[in-house]
Amino acid sequence: MILNNKTIYGMAVDDEPFALEILKSYCDKIPNVGLKYSFANPLEAIHYIKNDPPDFILMDINMPDINGIQLVKMFPDIPPIIFTTAHSGFAVESYNISAVDYLLKPFDLERFNQAIVKVRKHIALTKLPSLQTNREAIQIKVEYKNVKIFHDDILYIQAMDNYVKIYTSSRFYLTQQSMKGILDNLPQHRFCRVHKSFIVSIDKVSNYSTKTIQIGSVTLPIGRKFKEAFLAYCK
Repeated sequence: MILNNKTIYGMAVDDEPFALEILKSYCDKIPNVGLKYSFANPLEAIHYIKNDPPDFILMDINMPDINGIQLVKMFPDIPPIIFTTAHSGFAVESYNISAVDYLLKPFDLERFNQAIVKVRKHIALTKLPSLQTNREAIQIKVEYKNVKIFHDDILYIQAMDNYVKIYTSSRFYLTQQSMKGILDNLPQHRFCRVHKSFIVSIDKVSNYSTKTIQIGSVTLPIGRKFKEAFLAYCK
Protein backbone atom coordinates (compact mmCIF):
# COMPACT_ATOMS: atom_id res chain seq x y z
CA MET A 1 0.00 0.00 0.00
CA ILE A 2 1.32 3.47 -0.91
CA LEU A 3 0.77 5.86 1.98
CA ASN A 4 -0.12 9.48 1.30
CA ASN A 5 2.47 11.97 2.61
CA LYS A 6 -0.17 14.64 3.09
CA THR A 7 0.07 16.28 6.52
CA ILE A 8 -2.27 14.75 9.08
CA TYR A 9 -3.41 16.70 12.13
CA GLY A 10 -4.16 15.18 15.51
CA MET A 11 -5.86 15.94 18.79
CA ALA A 12 -4.25 15.12 22.15
CA VAL A 13 -6.40 14.54 25.25
CA ASP A 14 -4.55 14.02 28.53
CA ASP A 15 -5.06 15.49 32.00
CA GLU A 16 -1.29 15.72 32.55
CA PRO A 17 0.21 18.88 30.95
CA PHE A 18 3.66 17.27 30.75
CA ALA A 19 2.21 14.37 28.75
CA LEU A 20 0.63 16.85 26.32
CA GLU A 21 4.02 18.53 25.89
CA ILE A 22 5.66 15.20 25.04
CA LEU A 23 2.96 14.36 22.49
CA LYS A 24 3.37 17.75 20.83
CA SER A 25 7.15 17.39 20.70
CA TYR A 26 6.82 13.93 19.11
CA CYS A 27 4.35 15.21 16.51
CA ASP A 28 6.70 18.10 15.71
CA LYS A 29 9.56 15.66 15.07
CA ILE A 30 7.68 13.48 12.56
CA PRO A 31 7.37 14.88 9.02
CA ASN A 32 3.86 15.76 7.87
CA VAL A 33 2.30 15.32 11.31
CA GLY A 34 0.82 18.18 13.32
CA LEU A 35 -1.12 18.60 16.54
CA LYS A 36 -4.27 20.63 15.93
CA TYR A 37 -5.74 20.57 19.45
CA SER A 38 -4.58 19.73 22.99
CA PHE A 39 -6.97 19.30 25.91
CA ALA A 40 -6.20 18.65 29.56
CA ASN A 41 -9.95 18.47 30.23
CA PRO A 42 -11.51 15.61 28.24
CA LEU A 43 -14.97 17.21 28.35
CA GLU A 44 -13.65 20.16 26.33
CA ALA A 45 -12.60 17.81 23.54
CA ILE A 46 -16.15 16.58 22.89
CA HIS A 47 -17.28 19.72 21.02
CA TYR A 48 -14.31 19.61 18.64
CA ILE A 49 -14.61 15.88 17.95
CA LYS A 50 -18.22 16.54 16.92
CA ASN A 51 -17.76 19.75 14.96
CA ASP A 52 -14.17 19.90 13.74
CA PRO A 53 -12.73 16.37 13.98
CA PRO A 54 -8.98 15.89 13.54
CA ASP A 55 -7.40 13.17 11.41
CA PHE A 56 -6.49 11.14 14.50
CA ILE A 57 -6.79 11.34 18.30
CA LEU A 58 -4.18 10.66 21.00
CA MET A 59 -6.30 9.70 24.00
CA ASP A 60 -5.30 9.13 27.62
CA ILE A 61 -7.57 6.70 29.48
CA ASN A 62 -7.46 7.34 33.22
CA MET A 63 -8.78 10.92 33.51
CA PRO A 64 -11.21 12.75 35.84
CA ASP A 65 -14.89 13.30 34.93
CA ILE A 66 -14.79 10.82 32.03
CA ASN A 67 -12.15 8.30 31.01
CA GLY A 68 -10.84 8.01 27.48
CA ILE A 69 -12.68 4.79 26.64
CA GLN A 70 -16.01 6.23 27.83
CA LEU A 71 -15.40 9.33 25.72
CA VAL A 72 -14.66 7.31 22.58
CA LYS A 73 -17.82 5.23 23.09
CA MET A 74 -19.90 8.41 22.86
CA PHE A 75 -19.24 8.57 19.11
CA PRO A 76 -20.47 5.97 16.61
CA ASP A 77 -18.02 7.41 14.08
CA ILE A 78 -14.72 8.80 15.34
CA PRO A 79 -11.24 9.42 13.84
CA PRO A 80 -8.54 6.76 14.39
CA ILE A 81 -7.67 6.46 18.09
CA ILE A 82 -4.24 5.92 19.64
CA PHE A 83 -4.62 5.31 23.36
CA THR A 84 -1.74 6.62 25.49
CA THR A 85 -1.80 5.43 29.09
CA ALA A 86 0.31 4.29 32.02
CA HIS A 87 -2.11 1.43 32.73
CA SER A 88 -1.77 -1.85 30.81
CA GLY A 89 -5.08 -3.20 32.11
CA PHE A 90 -7.13 -1.33 29.50
CA ALA A 91 -5.46 -2.93 26.46
CA VAL A 92 -8.13 -5.53 25.62
CA GLU A 93 -10.99 -3.07 26.06
CA SER A 94 -9.24 -0.49 23.88
CA TYR A 95 -8.93 -2.96 20.99
CA ASN A 96 -12.57 -3.94 21.49
CA ILE A 97 -13.47 -0.42 20.39
CA SER A 98 -11.18 -0.59 17.36
CA ALA A 99 -8.26 1.49 18.60
CA VAL A 100 -5.50 1.73 16.00
CA ASP A 101 -2.81 1.36 18.67
CA TYR A 102 -2.21 1.30 22.42
CA LEU A 103 0.89 3.07 23.74
CA LEU A 104 2.00 2.27 27.27
CA LYS A 105 3.71 5.22 28.97
CA PRO A 106 6.54 5.96 28.89
CA PHE A 107 7.05 5.36 25.16
CA ASP A 108 9.75 6.73 22.90
CA LEU A 109 9.60 8.54 19.57
CA GLU A 110 10.21 5.36 17.56
CA ARG A 111 7.24 3.59 19.14
CA PHE A 112 5.09 6.69 18.68
CA ASN A 113 6.02 6.83 15.00
CA GLN A 114 4.97 3.18 14.58
CA ALA A 115 1.52 4.17 15.83
CA ILE A 116 1.38 7.10 13.40
CA VAL A 117 2.21 4.74 10.51
CA LYS A 118 -0.79 2.62 11.54
CA VAL A 119 -2.95 5.75 11.50
CA ARG A 120 -1.78 6.55 7.96
CA LYS A 121 -2.60 2.99 6.83
CA HIS A 122 -6.05 3.27 8.39
CA ILE A 123 -6.69 6.60 6.67
CA ALA A 124 -5.40 5.28 3.33
CA LEU A 125 -7.83 2.34 3.46
CA THR A 126 -10.81 4.55 4.22
CA LYS A 127 -9.93 6.81 1.28
CA LEU A 128 -10.34 3.98 -1.25
CA PRO A 129 -14.10 3.29 -1.36
CA SER A 130 -14.21 2.79 -5.12
CA LEU A 131 -11.59 0.04 -4.91
CA GLN A 132 -13.40 -1.67 -2.04
CA THR A 133 -16.90 -1.80 -3.54
CA ASN A 134 -16.70 -5.38 -4.84
CA ARG A 135 -14.43 -6.81 -2.15
CA GLU A 136 -15.91 -9.57 -0.03
CA ALA A 137 -15.95 -8.94 3.70
CA ILE A 138 -16.94 -10.45 7.01
CA GLN A 139 -19.02 -8.45 9.48
CA ILE A 140 -18.12 -8.82 13.16
CA LYS A 141 -19.15 -7.21 16.42
CA VAL A 142 -16.36 -5.34 18.18
CA GLU A 143 -17.65 -4.11 21.54
CA TYR A 144 -20.78 -2.17 20.53
CA LYS A 145 -19.82 -1.55 16.89
CA ASN A 146 -20.34 -3.54 13.71
CA VAL A 147 -16.99 -3.77 11.92
CA LYS A 148 -16.39 -4.92 8.35
CA ILE A 149 -13.11 -6.71 7.59
CA PHE A 150 -12.27 -7.49 3.98
CA HIS A 151 -11.40 -11.12 3.33
CA ASP A 152 -8.20 -10.26 1.50
CA ASP A 153 -6.96 -8.20 4.47
CA ILE A 154 -7.10 -11.18 6.85
CA LEU A 155 -3.83 -13.00 7.54
CA TYR A 156 -4.97 -15.50 10.16
CA ILE A 157 -7.39 -15.92 13.05
CA GLN A 158 -6.56 -17.09 16.57
CA ALA A 159 -8.87 -18.52 19.24
CA MET A 160 -8.53 -16.94 22.69
CA ASP A 161 -10.89 -18.43 25.30
CA ASN A 162 -14.33 -16.99 24.45
CA TYR A 163 -12.92 -14.60 21.86
CA VAL A 164 -11.23 -14.79 18.49
CA LYS A 165 -8.49 -12.44 17.36
CA ILE A 166 -8.50 -11.58 13.64
CA TYR A 167 -5.10 -10.45 12.38
CA THR A 168 -4.65 -8.16 9.38
CA SER A 169 -1.44 -6.58 8.09
CA SER A 170 -2.03 -3.38 10.08
CA ARG A 171 -3.78 -4.48 13.31
CA PHE A 172 -5.97 -7.10 14.95
CA TYR A 173 -9.65 -7.22 15.95
CA LEU A 174 -11.00 -8.97 19.04
CA THR A 175 -14.56 -10.29 18.86
CA GLN A 176 -16.63 -12.60 21.04
CA GLN A 177 -17.34 -15.45 18.65
CA SER A 178 -16.47 -19.11 18.22
CA MET A 179 -13.96 -20.34 15.66
CA LYS A 180 -16.72 -22.37 13.99
CA GLY A 181 -18.95 -19.30 13.80
CA ILE A 182 -16.19 -17.29 12.13
CA LEU A 183 -15.24 -20.08 9.71
CA ASP A 184 -18.87 -20.60 8.69
CA ASN A 185 -18.95 -16.98 7.51
CA LEU A 186 -15.75 -17.19 5.47
CA PRO A 187 -15.35 -18.67 1.95
CA GLN A 188 -14.10 -22.24 2.36
CA HIS A 189 -11.88 -22.03 -0.72
CA ARG A 190 -9.89 -19.16 0.84
CA PHE A 191 -9.73 -20.03 4.54
CA CYS A 192 -8.76 -23.25 6.27
CA ARG A 193 -8.69 -24.32 9.90
CA VAL A 194 -5.22 -25.74 10.58
CA HIS A 195 -5.33 -26.11 14.36
CA LYS A 196 -7.93 -25.93 17.12
CA SER A 197 -6.63 -22.38 17.74
CA PHE A 198 -5.89 -21.14 14.21
CA ILE A 199 -7.60 -20.41 10.89
CA VAL A 200 -5.37 -19.21 8.04
CA SER A 201 -5.92 -17.36 4.80
CA ILE A 202 -4.55 -19.77 2.18
CA ASP A 203 -3.39 -16.90 -0.06
CA LYS A 204 -1.25 -15.47 2.76
CA VAL A 205 0.72 -18.68 3.44
CA SER A 206 4.30 -18.06 2.30
CA ASN A 207 5.58 -21.58 3.02
CA TYR A 208 4.67 -24.65 5.05
CA SER A 209 5.81 -28.06 6.21
CA THR A 210 3.86 -30.97 7.65
CA LYS A 211 4.03 -29.35 11.10
CA THR A 212 4.09 -25.56 10.68
CA ILE A 213 2.83 -22.73 8.47
CA GLN A 214 4.63 -19.46 7.78
CA ILE A 215 2.64 -16.25 7.25
CA GLY A 216 5.08 -13.38 6.96
CA SER A 217 7.24 -13.51 10.08
CA VAL A 218 4.68 -15.56 12.04
CA THR A 219 4.98 -19.34 12.42
CA LEU A 220 1.78 -21.24 13.24
CA PRO A 221 1.38 -24.92 14.21
CA ILE A 222 -0.59 -27.48 12.21
CA GLY A 223 -2.74 -29.73 14.38
CA ARG A 224 -2.79 -33.46 13.63
CA LYS A 225 -6.55 -33.42 13.22
CA PHE A 226 -6.37 -30.69 10.56
CA LYS A 227 -3.16 -31.62 8.69
CA GLU A 228 -4.73 -33.78 5.99
CA ALA A 229 -7.34 -31.18 5.06
CA PHE A 230 -4.77 -28.37 4.94
CA LEU A 231 -2.33 -30.31 2.76
CA ALA A 232 -5.21 -31.12 0.40
CA TYR A 233 -5.95 -27.37 0.11
CA CYS A 234 -2.36 -26.73 -0.91
CA LYS A 235 -2.10 -29.35 -3.65
